[in-house]
Amino acid sequence: MTYSLARIEQYGRQQGWWYDEPYESYMIALRDLGIAEDSDFFRFFVYAEDGPTFCSRNHELAHIGWFMTNSSDLKLGMANLQAMGLSNAYVPLDTFSGEGGYVYNKQTDQVMYMEAGALMQQALAGTLEPQWATFTAFLHWYFELDSIT
Repeated sequence: MTYSLARIEQYGRQQGWWYDEPYESYMIALRDLGIAEDSDFFRFFVYAEDGPTFCSRNHELAHIGWFMTNSSDLKLGMANLQAMGLSNAYVPLDTFSGEGGYVYNKQTDQVMYMEAGALMQQALAGTLEPQWATFTAFLHWYFELDSIT
């Protein structure tokens, strides 16, 4: 299956949270985080905003640009992941409430779900396979776009 940021943009416009102009402060924050400007991750978080989080699948997805600009929570989450032994390539996409959450690998563009216990041990050992090959594939799943015609 081919995943497209254009489809996510279309959905975001229908929902009223995709904007024509990028948020400059979010661009700066994402650059500081080391996110490639030509990535879908970067484009999504500078053009889409529905407050500090998006909600789908009964789970909140953090708006990375918003949290980097307005809160220390994301930086604390990244520090916690690093303290557990994960590299700084991983960016938490949520608050890990319930001891599990989604992480984005800014070097590979992959997304995986991790939780305390066996999945975390696999992640630390480098044997946990990402559930989504790209951030865009994750967004298609998260917003349930494959089930929308």
